[in-house]
Amino acid sequence: MPEASRDFFQEVKLIIVNSLFLSAYFIPIWLLFLVVAAFNGYVSMVVAAVAVGLTALDLLIPVPKRPHFNKTYCELTGIEAGMKSYCGGELKMSEDFAKDKNYLIGLAPHGLWTMCYHLIWPELLRKFGITPIVLGADILSMIPFFKRHFNAYNVIGASREDIMWALKQSYPYNVTVIIPGGIAEMFYGVSREQIILRKRKGFVKYAMMNGCHLVPAYGFGTNQQFHRLVEAGGMLAKLSSILRISITPWVDRFWIPFGFVPSRHKVLVAVGKPIPVEKVEKPTDAEVDALHTKYCDSLRALFNEHKASVGWQDKQLYFEDEKPEKKKTQ
Repeated sequence: MPEASRDFFQEVKLIIVNSLFLSAYFIPIWLLFLVVAAFNGYVSMVVAAVAVGLTALDLLIPVPKRPHFNKTYCELTGIEAGMKSYCGGELKMSEDFAKDKNYLIGLAPHGLWTMCYHLIWPELLRKFGITPIVLGADILSMIPFFKRHFNAYNVIGASREDIMWALKQSYPYNVTVIIPGGIAEMFYGVSREQIILRKRKGFVKYAMMNGCHLVPAYGFGTNQQFHRLVEAGGMLAKLSSILRISITPWVDRFWIPFGFVPSRHKVLVAVGKPIPVEKVEKPTDAEVDALHTKYCDSLRALFNEHKASVGWQDKQLYFEDEKPEKKKTQ
């Protein structure tokens, strides 16, 4: 297949995967709408019954036990090649990962969705034979049908028990990925590069309790893939926090509401040097604070080191409690 045709195929695949991923959040709403429409005569009762039946069947059939990574499925649905062709996707990794150590990668920002992760897992698999565990929102394991997609990618919940379990796994599951900002971070990074990190100390504490090395990572261009229309502090952000799901309106590259076509803004994922962590079963608050500060400093240094690669020489990384300084007028 000619290279141009191959690139086109991968870019179409990228858009299809985006559409499937983003539309998955609306599955519960669609099912409810279908049932209501059927009772009002707008849709055949047979169609609604089939949809409800399939949903019930999905609930009854268990997903594979963790850790579970379906390599064939992930390679079929992976979008690494599409990202490289469509938006110049690039991965810069500072150091290799050892088989006899455990790592916790803190990936920021969340953006509308953490598409840049698809540049990380293929490299970990190819180069080190590692199939990472991903910590995600609990809601991902509850979405009918699509929960199987996340299960195939080794995505688990983000409770204390889930994290402690993940950080104890041996090779090839010795790398865990967490997005510290979580779904709340979907409302950040709209008008400037800003993440939630100051108040996220739990993952640092769990890393210390397991002697798991911390690895800062930043996905440049993640916030620019889709145009989100609301920022932190608004009603939708507060409601999302209460419901523990994201209610984030957005438009795509062509300004289509809830569209699936990302922008062509370059995406660069920088994975920094691991921060060695000694195991402390019961770390004190002071010890956690010290390591957390070191992690924050490392992530900011990583951002400053690579920002020029995407033309962001004048940009700064802000944490959730920081605001741009006002320029003094002379």
